[in-house]
Amino acid sequence: MNKKWIKTKRATSWNEGEDYIELWYHQTPVVRVETTERGDIITLNSGGYKTVTTKARINDFFRYSSHHNISVSQRDYTWYTWNGLDDEEEWVGDTFVIDKREPILTDGTTHEAVIKTMN
Repeated sequence: MNKKWIKTKRATSWNEGEDYIELWYHQTPVVRVETTERGDIITLNSGGYKTVTTKARINDFFRYSSHHNISVSQRDYTWYTWNGLDDEEEWVGDTFVIDKREPILTDGTTHEAVIKTMN
């Protein structure tokens, strides 16, 4: 991920661990991407401030990440997320979670494992 754009943004910082990446705006981790064996769990957090700048930082993160199909929009003071798979979903509260993990089937295997065995 290209992180150069962060240096030009005020009150914005980056935190990275072994299995996660966070984008902070002021004192809030506005985006956290946790990597698991089955895929990513993305947590968005407005910190109680659903402002134009908070939304811009979140969208900037996704524009430069591998999850570039995710975005946040606003209509009539209500925030919505687009996860690239389904329709927009209303963002209620301060936190919104997008689960990009591959589902586990009833027999305990993943969809990807089933496809591999079919080939």
